[in-house]
Amino acid sequence: MKFLGITALTLLMAAPAAAQVDQPFTLNDGCGDADQSLVRVEGQEVVFPTDRGPWHDIGHASLTPRQDGSLDVKLQVCGTVPAPEPIRNSWTVNVDVGNDCDVSFRAYDVYGYAPRAAEISKSCVITESAPLGYTTSYGEVAQVDLPASAWNLSGAVFSFHLTKNLLTAAQVGRVLKDPETYTTDGATAGVYVGDAHVRGPGADDYAKTLGTITLD
Repeated sequence: MKFLGITALTLLMAAPAAAQVDQPFTLNDGCGDADQSLVRVEGQEVVFPTDRGPWHDIGHASLTPRQDGSLDVKLQVCGTVPAPEPIRNSWTVNVDVGNDCDVSFRAYDVYGYAPRAAEISKSCVITESAPLGYTTSYGEVAQVDLPASAWNLSGAVFSFHLTKNLLTAAQVGRVLKDPETYTTDGATAGVYVGDAHVRGPGADDYAKTLGTITLD
């Protein structure tokens, strides 16, 4: 993807941005770079464009801290998102909240069912004692299902209005760093055959930037 090339180098060299209250912190990716590869072998790939590409292709995202301690999050993709499917499609904005933890704001299609839902989840690196020392793992430590009043989808734009109470329930904290966003397409579920990764005909995308958002 273009993000992983010149764009990524530019972002790493630039000074990290900081968000102001009521001013959106933006992450721009641009359309046309969703991954639609069917087969990958040692860096080479066979691409099969489908009509699933645009609605898994990230255009841009924003996070806007509000004076009341709430947070507005938007994720715009490059095509109108169709009705929910019974496979695990998802659209996520993720932030680093420190202490080896990150928080995801996510809309997703519920696997095996029709409805589309949304959540905040917090995951951390977990260190536990073991007979021969310590073991580390990465897992979810908090999760909040979002009510219909806290998020919506209009055309190609997912919008989340996350009150201070919702953020507190999900143990989000007040400092959010280095936003990233990604989409997953349930149709791309694949398998490895030798050195080749064979996927279904779908699309996904990823983008990241550097910076800090501080909530009141």
